[in-house]
Amino acid sequence: TESAAAALSALAPRVVVPKPLPALCKPRVFATSFKDGLTRVDDVAKLVERRIDPIVLGALIADAFARLPLEHGLVHGDPHAGNVYGRWDGSVADGVQLVILDHGLYHRLGQEERLAMCDLVLACASPWPSRSAVCKLGERFAGPLWKVLPLLLSPCFALATPLTLTELHAAARGRLPASVTLEEVWKTLEEMHKGPSGLLGLLHSLGYVRGLLSSLGYPEERRVKALVRAAA
Repeated sequence: TESAAAALSALAPRVVVPKPLPALCKPRVFATSFKDGLTRVDDVAKLVERRIDPIVLGALIADAFARLPLEHGLVHGDPHAGNVYGRWDGSVADGVQLVILDHGLYHRLGQEERLAMCDLVLACASPWPSRSAVCKLGERFAGPLWKVLPLLLSPCFALATPLTLTELHAAARGRLPASVTLEEVWKTLEEMHKGPSGLLGLLHSLGYVRGLLSSLGYPEERRVKALVRAAA
């Protein structure tokens, strides 16, 4: 929790990481200070009722969850809607505060891994992506699955893949592109589990965050801009 709070200190007091209470923490219990007036980020009607602008809240979420892994190598292990809340606070800009709970599980990216992921994000986001650069960086994380890795980061990165239009349509429908085999998927997942790579945890975390922002109506293009800012 202390690491997350320090990493997000530049966003305080608009982004809050509740302080842990060591005296109450046990091997299976993680206790923190109490925050009242919390509203789940997927309850848009309640957010609006409490004067919490969903788009302003979305910007805080996008910023916080881009900075954690790309600037600090910290990947929140479970950023679902039960751990990410909006809160009204008249003392902060726009009155919107983001409260992030459950800091008991984090994946960590090593320095080289973090920098390589930043380079990959920037390569994918380039107006004219270099597929050779994306391939070189992507293979480090996902081996032969590098060709779909940009899409797992964001559908906005479609131009960074070598997939055909038909394959992109298949991927958008949740199907495996024809140029990717089940054997490649299996071998890649095996290697990821064996090695130190935090990619699986990062993709899991980014997927949750993308879902949260979608429920708020926050544009995917703006989430990508937050990733690029953190990676630069």
